[in-house]
Formats: sequence, C-alpha cells, structure tokens
Amino acid sequence: MKRSIAGLALAATLLSGGASAAPGAWQVGPVAASPGACSAKLPGADIDLILMINEKGKLVLTAGHGAWNASPGSFSSTLVIDGRSAGTFPVDGVGPLYLGLVPDAVTPRLRVSNSIDWTLPTGTFHIATRGLGLGQAMDETIACMHGK
Repeated sequence: MKRSIAGLALAATLLSGGASAAPGAWQVGPVAASPGACSAKLPGADIDLILMINEKGKLVLTAGHGAWNASPGSFSSTLVIDGRSAGTFPVDGVGPLYLGLVPDAVTPRLRVSNSIDWTLPTGTFHIATRGLGLGQAMDETIACMHGK
C-alpha cells in the first residue's frame, strides 16, 4: 500500500478489544498487542469512530462496525464537517473497518467539529461530535503513544 497507515493488520482488532465505553464517551488507550500504538474510540449506534495517529504523527480516521466485512482495497470517501465539505480522500477497507489518512488541512477542522458526515462504501454516516472533545481525544491519543 502506498499510504502510510500504522497498524492496518492490527486495526481490525480495535472493535473487539478493550472495555466497552458508553455511547457518546471516548475510550482512549493502548491498542492490545501493538506496543506504542494508541487509539480513541467513540462508540455509536451506526458506526464506531476511531482515531489513531500514525508513525508520522498524522491523523488516521477510522469507521467501524462489527457486522461489516469491508472489501480489501482502496475506496474514495467524502467528509463533511459542520455542514461544509472537507473534500474527498481515500480509505482502505480491512475487516470491519475503513481507515483513511486525513489531509493535514482538514485536521484542525475536525478538532473543533460539531458534526461529521462521512460517506463510505457502506453508506453515509452522521456523527455528532459537539461537546464530545474530539480535539481532546486526539491529544490524549498522542499522550498515550508517548507513555503519558
């Protein structure tokens, strides 16, 4: 694969591993069986939103659902933040997940977002992020990676 996304093979375990968090609450912590990797997971009714930071410090936005069996490969996705287009970017399907490396210009908008609409091969999903501290979850994921 041409894009650098840390832990593609391991990422499929993100949905099943760890303690369950209540819908609307971030679960931040190490990824089992992957020293140094951390994630933040926001469980949802339709999808789980998972944030990871790759080895180059870039945000990897992940959507998952236990019933999905994503076709392997790269697909186009569309992201809308707070009702304004953030453009399209590729996502990779692996098991129950779609993972995408977020363009640098989009990351600051995600940090302070109130809502995200993400169109994936399986449909368009709305994630209400207002008041849920997406930026703080990103910061805590980075701190986790550095052992803090």
